[in-house]
This record gives sequence, structure tokens and C-alpha cells, in this order.
Amino acid sequence: MNALLHASTLAFGLGPIHFDRPIWLLLIPVLVPLVILIARRSLSGLGGATAITAVSVRVLVILLLASAIAEPSLRREAQDVAVTVVLDASRSVPLPLQDRADAYFADAADEQKGERDRFGVITVAKDAIVQTLPTQLGQIVDRQFEGDKSATDLAAAVRLAMAVAPEDAASRIVIASDGNETAGSLLEAAAAAKAAGVPIDVLPLNYDFSAGEVILENLITPTSVRAGQTMSVRVVLRATRQTTGRLSILLNGEPFDLDPDSDAVSVIRTLEPGSNPFVLQVAPLGMRAQRIEAKFEPLQGADGAPIGDFIAENNSGLAVTFVQGEGRVLIISETPQESAPLEDALDRANLDVVRIPSARAPSSLDEWNGYDAVILLNQQNYGFSEAQQQQLKQYVHDNGGGLVMVGGPDTFGAGGWIGSPLEDALPVQLDPPQKRQIPRGALAIVVHSVEAP
Repeated sequence: MNALLHASTLAFGLGPIHFDRPIWLLLIPVLVPLVILIARRSLSGLGGATAITAVSVRVLVILLLASAIAEPSLRREAQDVAVTVVLDASRSVPLPLQDRADAYFADAADEQKGERDRFGVITVAKDAIVQTLPTQLGQIVDRQFEGDKSATDLAAAVRLAMAVAPEDAASRIVIASDGNETAGSLLEAAAAAKAAGVPIDVLPLNYDFSAGEVILENLITPTSVRAGQTMSVRVVLRATRQTTGRLSILLNGEPFDLDPDSDAVSVIRTLEPGSNPFVLQVAPLGMRAQRIEAKFEPLQGADGAPIGDFIAENNSGLAVTFVQGEGRVLIISETPQESAPLEDALDRANLDVVRIPSARAPSSLDEWNGYDAVILLNQQNYGFSEAQQQQLKQYVHDNGGGLVMVGGPDTFGAGGWIGSPLEDALPVQLDPPQKRQIPRGALAIVVHSVEAP
């Protein structure tokens, strides 16, 4: 840095020619008189025209060498100024404040219409993205893709602004941000811009949370529910002060009626300082994945601003719940009389029950996966092929299917299941050890014989 500053203080130009090391130009007034003095003695025998030519060539060589050592460069001067605005588009800057910054720079660009100055815009969040290159259009286009807004890398935006700066105009950078950077080092990028001669101006985006803030911390929904089943949706809101507002649920983008007794679909909730959990009952719509969004909207004051909240972007949350069909249970039994009591109990639980004999048992894993549980009612191993037993084991171990083996004279060990692939899927030991360990003990008998017949 010191070397660059030292070089810039010594540098000077002669019109369009610029010398970075002008100290070497001092050789010219020193060497030219010396060459002329030496030539008067060494070239005295030559004719007048020849001597003048020889001296001129020597002087020209000295001028060229001194100029080359002084590092000359051709400098072009321009009157244009290219201003690149870096707009902080991360979540830490409230949207109303970003809109005010856009309006401010839009007015500034309108004032430059017809001027030679140029204007460009770069938005920055996790990544820096060029919205408008520095041009003389004199207007700001609407923001396009802004990327991930969960972080802020101002240093990357400054480097990008320097990269897109035109070469035929003086560059200047304006940063509009709250200064909360999460990646990179803005100080290092600013030092690099200073070394390149690019000034940086700052438009601070200041905001105050003293009026209160509401944050939706968590939205908890079940992973899956059955069709027609009501699910519990847990919403956790955190407030910095007491705040009253409307809590609403959007189910697949449509408002879900949380208050059937009134015309409103949302409910009024008052938040106390700290964490505020709420549990809402929601009925899914249809047999598909349900996109559940919770949103809290504080009540507005007389000026139209929300009371007790400043940033609206952190007042909502999103979750997904999968809706499955009614539970299907496959009972493998040889006679209807044997499975009748079990079928009646499952029917009363509103489950879809299918009973088949072992000869019609599924022969592929896809068929097994069509049921939520399989009940082997007094079934022998010999009624199932090796492939079916492997499929049933995979259905339990890998796919999470339910398996119930009901005892009887032809099942468990007596049914030949010992050593079968399905034995590993059962929670019981089919072949109990033959040797029993009976610990030694002592027995003391106390007999009360008094007054006994």
C-alpha cells in the first residue's frame, strides 16, 4: 500500500502520456550535456553534418532509454462517472425500508436523465447479483432474481461492483445496507477499492426494534395422517412485548376456517412477551400432501402501521403433512370362522380388512406394500415360498410394515418358522433353549401348631 501511494505521488503526466516512475527522467538533463561535451572531443575529426547526426542519435537514444525506464503509459481522460449502487436485499433489512431505498435511488436516477453519468444496481444477500449494469438509461429496473436472503456478503458485492465498472468512466460505489454482514470482510474489500482508486459512499439503512417484534419460531405438524382425521397444528410465536393480532392457517394456499362461529376465518390471539404456543385443530383436504402455512398479522394502529411488530417476513411458517388413505389390514387365514372375531374388531376401528388364504398371499413386494399391516393367523411356514418369506421380511425391516403372528397349533415353532427368513422379523424366540438353569434355593417352613386340630 505504501509503495502504491509513493508511486502515485511521484507520477506525473505530459498531456496524454503518463510516467509512473518519473525520477528516471532526471537522467536526460544530466546525460545529454555530458554526451555533447564528450562528442566535441571524440567527433572533432568528422564533418559538420556527420557530427551533428551522430550527436543527435546519441541524444535520442538517451531520451528513449530514460523514458522507457520511467514506465510511460498512454492516459485517456473521461468526464463520465459510473455509480454502482449495492442494495442490501437480505432478510435483516425490512421490506418497507428496502422499498424506500429503491424509491430514493429511482429519484436519483431520474434526475440524471440526459446526463453522461451512468447508473447501475447490484443486490446482495447470500450472493451478489447484477440487476442493472452501469448505463446512461437513467432508470432502475425492477429487481429480478435476488437469491438466498438468509445471509449477507457485502464484500462480494463490492468486488462485483468493481468488476462491472466501465473502463472509460470514473467509478464510484454506493452501499445501502444495515451493515450486518455474515460472510466475507467488507473492510478488506474497501481497502482493495481504495487501492484501485474507487471511492465508496454509504447510505445506512437504520431501523429500530424498540416498538416490538413478533417472530414465528416453529410450526409443528404430524408427518402423516389418515384421510378424514383431524390433525393438531402447533404454532409457536415469540414476542418482545404484548401484541394482539390475527392467527390464520392456509391449507394448500386456501384459508382454513378456524372460527366457524363468525365470518372471519382467522382467530384473535394476544401474545405475551416471550414464547407463546398455540394448538389448532385442522382437517386435511383430499388424499395428497398438505401444504400448511401459519401466519400472524398484528393489528394496525391509527397510522396504518402494525402495532408491536416491525418485520412482517418472519411472521409466517411452512410445513408439509402427507395424507394417507384408510388403514388396510391383510389377514391370512384358512377359514372365515377362525378370523371372524378379529375381523369384527378391526371393522369397528374403521379399518379396511382383507382376508385371503395362504394360497392367495401376495407374490411381490409391491403387493405387500399395499397394506399397512399383515396378520398371519395360525399359519404354517409351508404355505409360503422362500421368495414370499423374503419379501415379507423386507416389508417389515425396510418398508416399516406391520406384522402380527397369532399363535395356534400350526404356527410359531410348531408351524416350521424356526430358521426361516421371517424369524428375524419376529420379536420372540421361536426355538427356546432346551437346558433350563434352576438356581439353588432354601425353603424354611414355619408351622403354627398351637390350638390347631
